[in-house]
Amino acid sequence: PTNGELTISFTSLQSDITIKLISVTGQIMMQKDNLTGSSFILDLSEQPDGMYFVVISDKGKIKYARIIKE
Repeated sequence: PTNGELTISFTSLQSDITIKLISVTGQIMMQKDNLTGSSFILDLSEQPDGMYFVVISDKGKIKYARIIKE
């Protein structure tokens, strides 16, 4: 669980990454496109408490993670 910032880290430098925060109802709450780096921070402090899905797109590969914001 998190109550503020969520850090997403990779083992190497990534480019052209898209990160989406999606509510359980399917609404896109946040989207960051064309990111480059090995670590990204999502500020969830303005989001309501609840469960969310983080979707990370990288050159055709998609990864999902479930998080809880308290």
